Amino acid sequence: MISTAMRKLCFIFLCIPEVLFAQQAPVLSWQKTLGGTGYDMANCIIQTSDGGYAVAAYETSDDGDATGNHGSGDAWIVKLDAAGTVSWKKCFGGSGDDYANWIIQTSDGGYIFAGKTSSTDGDVSGFHGGEFDAWVLKLDASGVIQWQKCYGGSDYDQANHITATHDGGYILCGVSYSHDGDVKGNHDGPGDAWFVKIDSLGNIQWQKCVGGTGNDEAISIIQTVNGEYAAAGRTTSHDGDITKFHGGDYDAQVIVLDSSGNLKRQTCYGGDSTEHFHSIVQTSDGGYICSGHTTSNDQDVSGFHGGFEDGWIVKTDSAGKIEWQKCLGGSGDDGIYSIQQLPDGYAGAGWSSSTDGDVSGGHGDDDLWAVKLSLNGKVQWQKCLGGSQSENANSIVLTSNGGYAVAGFTNSSDGDVLGYHGGEDAWITILMPASSVNDAPKNFSGIFEMYPNPTNGMITVYNTSTISHIAIENLFGETVKNFRNLPESDFTLDLSELPAGTYFARFSVPGSVITRKIIRD
Repeated sequence: MISTAMRKLCFIFLCIPEVLFAQQAPVLSWQKTLGGTGYDMANCIIQTSDGGYAVAAYETSDDGDATGNHGSGDAWIVKLDAAGTVSWKKCFGGSGDDYANWIIQTSDGGYIFAGKTSSTDGDVSGFHGGEFDAWVLKLDASGVIQWQKCYGGSDYDQANHITATHDGGYILCGVSYSHDGDVKGNHDGPGDAWFVKIDSLGNIQWQKCVGGTGNDEAISIIQTVNGEYAAAGRTTSHDGDITKFHGGDYDAQVIVLDSSGNLKRQTCYGGDSTEHFHSIVQTSDGGYICSGHTTSNDQDVSGFHGGFEDGWIVKTDSAGKIEWQKCLGGSGDDGIYSIQQLPDGYAGAGWSSSTDGDVSGGHGDDDLWAVKLSLNGKVQWQKCLGGSQSENANSIVLTSNGGYAVAGFTNSSDGDVLGYHGGEDAWITILMPASSVNDAPKNFSGIFEMYPNPTNGMITVYNTSTISHIAIENLFGETVKNFRNLPESDFTLDLSELPAGTYFARFSVPGSVITRKIIRD
């Protein structure tokens, strides 16, 4: 029998705010801006078999890091080593507009990316006409084209995502407005969610249109453990293949096809306003987790924070029934474009302009925003990265050393951003657990030390390197103090106004950000 004192103790324990149990936010290990004076954006990042990274991007620049542009905008693939040094970078396209929306590494050590093209020359052949074709390129490990294919008809066609299939081929998903060429079965709406299954050489094995008389799109696709395909996206249709539309402008949707491309089920998720899904992952229990954004606060959606939109995470069982959902954000605009399962939860990345609710540590305008949830949807940590202008994350991936690689874009030249080229840059950030922050990147040759540490408030930096900025963060990843205009000789940091505890000092040095732990007595 539990005593009265024990009941009181349990009640007190349960009433402690959840934030006290939040995990420590990771810290910025290094960041990389990629681009020139034009418009450049990273759409996808993966970790490669050699421990480095491959980035799929769109670029309009022909200066800075981005050279070899074919005209208008090009698909841009950048291979980085583990420390962020560029191994190779290549532009792909023609005189039209060309995009790389998603990339994966293939079993032969090469790469395949999917996007769209409006070109009829350069690296592109087989264009069907219209505004865009879906476009797939297979590269070897050095970025040399092995084959490329255009898919579509005489209207607008686009591939948003590609994934490898169990039979050695690939499946891509996107949207099609065409009724001819490679496209069959398109409904009488503006566009259908479109799926194309190809073999290892890019030959079409089957294709499938899913939709109604509205606008339908598939944005992310996976092959499930039982060989089926599950895709997440959005719809405005109330008919055709679309069931139980909730109202408003868009519903988020999940589409499941069998291994032959037959529609097994379609499910709408949302409320009376607008919802989009941008990412889907099959979870370890056989269900699914989807991420996107919402502007609703009814029906499937609860906990909306206000502002224009919240990030929205939905966990379902294997049949698509909602097990839990979570609105993430504050009174600004927030969204989660990408999500990954972790051993103990989920990591998502997107953007936030909020400074309240679930969000803290913002730099101004939109920030790149990363957040970690527990397996039942509780926020464990969040992190804002950026500068005084706008940033966004399109992709997040768990790295082999327990960190996170995040890709998106930046318009800033301050804050967390180093090496800004102008216009809009593709931006790569690597977050690492705080326990591993005291290792400098391999490409950093400068030296600095701090003493005393622990400190009672004053700490001297013995410096023989160029440090442009030092940001002091607390355990929740919030910047509590900044130091700028630093000398190239020894100097002292005054931390006396900070409460006792553990902090992290982020040193911005040429080409890197190095983090050191500080104990404030």
